[in-house]
Amino acid sequence: MGFAVLLACCQAVVGAVQEFSSDDSSQCVHFHRPGKVLIYKKDTAVFPIGISVPSDLVAESIPRKVRVHAAFVGSSCGGEVSEYKFGPMEEDRYQDFYRRHRFAHTKRKGGWDAVRHAEILAMGTVPNFAGLDKAPHLAVPFVPKALLLKTEELLPYSKRLEAAYNATVEQLLDHTRRCLTAESMAARVLREMGLWPTQRPLRLLYITCGFGFSGAGDGWQGPVSIGIFLGLHALLRQWPGSRIVDAPAMEPDPSIWPEETVHRSNFWYLAKDSDPWIHEEDLRQRMYGYGFSYARRLSLKDLATQAERDAVPDSLFRHEFDGVIYGKVGPAQGCDPLPFFDVVRNAGYPAERVALIYGGDFGLETKRVAEHARYYSGYGIIFFREMIAPPEDFHWISAQVFPRACYADPGWNRFFQLWRKRLDCPACDDVDRNVRDELWDHLWPVSRGFSWQTGNGLEVLPPCWSGLLLLAFPMLKTSAEAELKDLCDFFNRQLHQAARHVTFGRCVLPRPRCKGSIAFRGAFGVQPSEVKTFVRSICRKLSRKCAVRGTVKQ
Repeated sequence: MGFAVLLACCQAVVGAVQEFSSDDSSQCVHFHRPGKVLIYKKDTAVFPIGISVPSDLVAESIPRKVRVHAAFVGSSCGGEVSEYKFGPMEEDRYQDFYRRHRFAHTKRKGGWDAVRHAEILAMGTVPNFAGLDKAPHLAVPFVPKALLLKTEELLPYSKRLEAAYNATVEQLLDHTRRCLTAESMAARVLREMGLWPTQRPLRLLYITCGFGFSGAGDGWQGPVSIGIFLGLHALLRQWPGSRIVDAPAMEPDPSIWPEETVHRSNFWYLAKDSDPWIHEEDLRQRMYGYGFSYARRLSLKDLATQAERDAVPDSLFRHEFDGVIYGKVGPAQGCDPLPFFDVVRNAGYPAERVALIYGGDFGLETKRVAEHARYYSGYGIIFFREMIAPPEDFHWISAQVFPRACYADPGWNRFFQLWRKRLDCPACDDVDRNVRDELWDHLWPVSRGFSWQTGNGLEVLPPCWSGLLLLAFPMLKTSAEAELKDLCDFFNRQLHQAARHVTFGRCVLPRPRCKGSIAFRGAFGVQPSEVKTFVRSICRKLSRKCAVRGTVKQ
């Protein structure tokens, strides 16, 4: 009996984990290209992220409909509660309002993505998204854009369209469950960090910051960050022993919170047992959007203690955290400089175990935000909600030749910037010298992978094998003859390792290594065979010189 119960529990855990274990971008992101990494301005890998809702809000079936069109019931600009049609204690009425309608009006507000899109979809209602047909290509990545545009065929609605309407709602609900829940969004972040699926409990540092939306101690972290935080808790409940430490906290401020003497989590509004001595309606007035669709879903024990927060620097140096997530990143949000950023770097955390979430209304179309993201490129995996910029600012690189280590490392980020300069000016020796003088001492030690020691043992993160190949050009060209013997040995090993990914000889499609060679040429402007020819040419000359000297000595 005991064994059967244990087996059932294990099966339940494995089944739940597998729900979001594989990359579902092909089904969830309308502009996704399988096997590709999206690059902004030639040097910044960016991944889509979006506003989500807790999975328990998603309707299990099509609700009973009594009306056709729901008018827009939000505010003209985010958080303007005087324009709200529902009061702070009327969340159930608000959600039921959408459930009872077949269609509901929504639109772009501060950014193209908005909580209301996901709420309407979760209620089993079809969003009538004004202006969606004119949205930039990379806008609202997780909204089922093509399907929503097709719903125009259901208008004007009549009873004869009910079967088609119901089929559409079923498709939208399925998409919402897979792609727009807090759990799916949290799993997306962990997958890109190399932490999901997991076979053990995880310990994460979730960094909060900023002045909120009112500047009066509300702690608002934005819908993207809140959704990810809730999703992480839901996912990791499957793994007892997991812990998410949210830090830092707000300093006590009795002028805002009377008689407060202890630090307050920036996620205080998520805890259902927070501030029981204050009337709930008064607390809801302090929450953005009255807390609809996100508040009161955790308990205080889910939030970090102040002792845990005080111990964060030491915990980072002891590598007690499996990953670090900056939930709110961007200029003018009260988060510069990023909390603990220097500690994370000095503690040696690999950048691929750090996530930087740009979840605000202003995205890549804003110069300051774009510059901020490019500055931090290489220091973490960068996620963007508003990926709005001219199409020519983006290009795709095959993940086969551009693995995570190539874009989640400041050294490699700098190398590929210099590599593009080298392509533009092959005779510019100063570019090659910059690679040798600035980067070699950082890059060659990780040629076998990044050795990452945590409390759970040693892990070796795979290297940027394509970058290691390309290093041959500047290093063999600018190094002294006395160094060439070791360099030849080094780059011959890299050629041997790269043979798992590309072919150096005749390319025969559809073989994977041939596809790798084509992708390599498209990404870096040279054929793998050119790298091999260059290495062998330099190293054979060196061998002949050594042979001649040996003969002379004899």
